[in-house]
Amino acid sequence: MIKIWSANGMPYSVPNSMLNDYLRRGFRTTPLAGAAKNSDIPTIDKVEPPPELPLPNTVDVLPVVAPTPPPIVNMNNATLKEISTLGVSTAIARKVVSERSYLTIEDLIAKVEGFDWVSVQDKITF
Repeated sequence: MIKIWSANGMPYSVPNSMLNDYLRRGFRTTPLAGAAKNSDIPTIDKVEPPPELPLPNTVDVLPVVAPTPPPIVNMNNATLKEISTLGVSTAIARKVVSERSYLTIEDLIAKVEGFDWVSVQDKITF
């Protein structure tokens, strides 16, 4: 065991194998003026590891999920509810059902007056 002194003058006895560790931490091998008496020297047989540092704040990252494309509505066999999901009024949806069968968008426009085909052209099929 070797006597060492802390920066505030407190004496300690440590094993020879741990001397360098304590010297790196700022302990001294010579006492400061006015140091404590030998009877006040605590013995350190084992060095406790430093407490674990808290982890930095972390954020859970969620995977990127592509939005689900709107379903394609077949104008020849869709229900009123499915046609209404296109944003058309109930009256126009009823007219679409009653005037079926359509081959092209032009056919639909000719049979159903007031149908806004520009906003739904990518969402319908025949």
